Amino acid sequence: MRDRAERMLGYGFVVAQSALFVLLFAPRRAGARRSVAVRAAAGLAIGTGALVAVAGGRELGPDLTPMPLPREGSRLRTGGAYAVVRHPIYTGVMAASAVRGLTAGGRVRPAAGAALCALLVVKAGWEERQMRARFPEYQEYARRTPRFVPKLAGARPAR
Repeated sequence: MRDRAERMLGYGFVVAQSALFVLLFAPRRAGARRSVAVRAAAGLAIGTGALVAVAGGRELGPDLTPMPLPREGSRLRTGGAYAVVRHPIYTGVMAASAVRGLTAGGRVRPAAGAALCALLVVKAGWEERQMRARFPEYQEYARRTPRFVPKLAGARPAR
């Protein structure tokens, strides 16, 4: 019964995430115009977020799934994008969503961007509990690798 409940919660995360993503990135109606500089900066930031997410997805290869549950037979990835942050796909999606929400105007998109970022934080925490249960080495990996934001070069760990 627990496995079924976990799968249902996983599906719930995916459905909510998809709905917020569509709401946030659906073409907008004509309305407030942004300057060329704002549009260019937003496009660059959103594109960078998309590249980070794609890099994380490529690293997972055939183990990539929208479900926040590790696939049977999958292995823990700790190299490439996963050596920099534990959730590069979420990092990229959150960066793109935050920028889109802040620059799209109106009330709905900023709220959708904030909601999507919050949902991904909760989803990542839930997913990490699944990863710890599946991969004994996940605890050490999590200790040395930041969740979403890469460590700055030369930064010292907190004591």
